[in-house]
Amino acid sequence: MPGRWERSGFVLVLLGCLIGGLLLAGSGQGATRFERVKGKATALGTFTPGQLESIAVKGMPKRGKVQALMGLAGAPGGCSGVFVCLPVQLRRAAGTPRFHTTAKGRALISFVMPSDYERFRIDNLRAPNERVAFVNGQRLLIEIDGIASHRDKQTFGIAVARTTVEIP
Repeated sequence: MPGRWERSGFVLVLLGCLIGGLLLAGSGQGATRFERVKGKATALGTFTPGQLESIAVKGMPKRGKVQALMGLAGAPGGCSGVFVCLPVQLRRAAGTPRFHTTAKGRALISFVMPSDYERFRIDNLRAPNERVAFVNGQRLLIEIDGIASHRDKQTFGIAVARTTVEIP
């Protein structure tokens, strides 16, 4: 059952990144009510490393901050056995709007697709992280996390999109 363990391990890494990011944000200190929403994300086509790509998101917290993490959605990328792949935090492209949602909870996230990702060995933690280039046909999982605070209520949202890498 290596596929099952890889999927659950990737989900745990993403949830850890989400919780860590929310704790570091320090927002909602005066919030007394908390709400969780599940958004929907759509990747617009296949992703090409080094090119401008976009993801459409809806159903997220209204007027909130958004962050996006991209990771591998399967074993073909070399994230099995003794290797653990780290998700890549996506940064907005120059000249595009900030990662925020509208009053209806929608956002269009535009970023430059990274050309590689990092992985490390479990059996030798002192070894430096390896940078591995994306390969053609590799499946990607993009998680979009959102947070918004309004008066005494704090809202968290998660949306997931899937796509593949296309190298010309």
